[in-house]
Amino acid sequence: MPVLDIAVAASLDDVARWAAAGFATNSPGVTTGDVGGDSYHSAMRFLNITVPRGAKIIDAYITFYARGNPAGVVVRTNLAMEDADDPVRIATDVDFDGRARTAVYAWDGIGAWVDNTSYPSPSGSLTAAVQAVVRRAGWNIGQAMQVFWENDGSDVGDRRTGESFDGDPANPPVLHIEYLSPPVSNIPAIAVAARII
Repeated sequence: MPVLDIAVAASLDDVARWAAAGFATNSPGVTTGDVGGDSYHSAMRFLNITVPRGAKIIDAYITFYARGNPAGVVVRTNLAMEDADDPVRIATDVDFDGRARTAVYAWDGIGAWVDNTSYPSPSGSLTAAVQAVVRRAGWNIGQAMQVFWENDGSDVGDRRTGESFDGDPANPPVLHIEYLSPPVSNIPAIAVAARII
């Protein structure tokens, strides 16, 4: 069974969004939750996803490498993919807000994180979302995927922060996908055989 582990590979491919119009492409961390009463969200773009159109997604999730010891207990977040064939980089706060999302996975009750430790989202947390993307008519092998990790009512001051590409290029977010390739259609071969007969 093919398995992919794709890391964020450039500074502009993970972005931060907060408050009314806060936006950054060079934040040292990927933060989601609440910081001083402001809601924080993140998006991460992963390149060259070699999953064929129509593949069956067995498992998909994202892993973060903790930056510091993020505060708080009640952290409520949502995970989703951008509902697009080959998403480009997010350039502004308005651009972030306007991107289409797949259905979300509620990632709540996130336990405490310890600095310099890897933390995956739950197994299966992005399976349905990745499946929706690879079923799109315009999806092709080698295109990009974009993950949104967004606050969904965390208590004030409660958040989790992973390393971004800018914060630690050796430990950025990693998208994990396991899949089964779609069956190869035998319709063209049958058609050729019929013509020969």
